[in-house]
Amino acid sequence: MLPLAALVGVHAQGTKKPITLTGADYAEIERLSAQYSHAIDTCADNGYAYADLYTPDGVFIDMWSQPAIDAGGAKWQGREKLREIRQAPLPAIHTRETSMRITRMTMMSVAIAVAVGFAALAGVAHAQGAKATINDPVGPLPDPTHIPIVLPKDIKWNGQEGRQQQAVLFGDPSKPGIYGVVIKWYPGNFSQPHFHDQERYAYVISGTWWVSTSNVYDEKTTYPVGAGTVAIDAANTVHWDGARLGEKEPAVLVLVGMGPVRTVQVDENGKPKAPPPAR
Repeated sequence: MLPLAALVGVHAQGTKKPITLTGADYAEIERLSAQYSHAIDTCADNGYAYADLYTPDGVFIDMWSQPAIDAGGAKWQGREKLREIRQAPLPAIHTRETSMRITRMTMMSVAIAVAVGFAALAGVAHAQGAKATINDPVGPLPDPTHIPIVLPKDIKWNGQEGRQQQAVLFGDPSKPGIYGVVIKWYPGNFSQPHFHDQERYAYVISGTWWVSTSNVYDEKTTYPVGAGTVAIDAANTVHWDGARLGEKEPAVLVLVGMGPVRTVQVDENGKPKAPPPAR
């Protein structure tokens, strides 16, 4: 199995016509990327979840671990051999550092593939004729069976307006599978130091998102993350976030991850707090 960016590059080199990626293609790229990251990080199904992402004759070549580098590359081919890579317990060469490196390379492949796709789509639009402007009449409402649209007034927000709100885009963070949520932090509000037991990927849509990795709650330790930035909530690492007082607009971001995900509050030593007494 080649990285997604490589697949796009090979296709582009084999034809002079611009490639076209549909909305379904982008959704499939994101889904496969999340599945790959989940299989790499969790060893799900004792390694078969990872192996089943390859074609029947798929090959993985390790060029990250030092023993493999010394040998000029270690090769795994076929479902049973690929399963060995992510079965529990992991082979010694497959450390958490290696897993995280593979995950990030996969996410970078997705980003490159999407970028190439957008460039190709722009080329197609240019070749088809004159571009429409905002002064031209609008087109018809998209077919809802192709592109369902939810207007801002119809988005179901949870939480408290003026503090923090969340809206689920797809999936469910409390259930197995990929999910996506939009989070809105209003100025002057923050979470408390905590960690999640699953990795999550964030993209800042608008505003400025302020984050900290301190075990101690002190808003002066927060760092500004601007719109257009991608960040990763590494699993089981302390952080907290929000928006500083004085910002002119809320910080709005999208979070994508694999459920179920658990959030654990920590004390000033970074240790999990005892759960509140049952009422």
